[in-house]
Amino acid sequence: MGSRIALTAELTPMQLLIAVVTAVTAFLVLSARFQRNPNHRQETYAISLGGVFLLIALIFFYGLASAGPMANSDRLDVYNLGVDEFVLLSSAAERRGDFDRAIELTNFAINSLEDGDPRYAPLAARKEKLQKRQIQ
Repeated sequence: MGSRIALTAELTPMQLLIAVVTAVTAFLVLSARFQRNPNHRQETYAISLGGVFLLIALIFFYGLASAGPMANSDRLDVYNLGVDEFVLLSSAAERRGDFDRAIELTNFAINSLEDGDPRYAPLAARKEKLQKRQIQ
């Protein structure tokens, strides 16, 4: 009857590793807090400090690997661009002489069309024209 909302989150192995290290470190800190023997308490705090350093290193390298301009430079977010934007980007690539990129962007535009869309024929013709110019 009503609308259905699906909330999903992708969990990468690195995120899972960070969560496990965080949970283990938190457990060690809490168990150190309730140790009666001062020597065991200090040793458990020292081990948990190693977990904190490991956590900081994991988060640092995860941030390096997943952020920055090079992380997704070859991939366009096709969910935020429409057919008109792909055509404009394709035209700009054609003016620069980058026919591979122009053909790729035209393919993105064609693939984002629904069946029976009247814009399919002109885009297919544009793709063929770009392919012929690429060969020359």
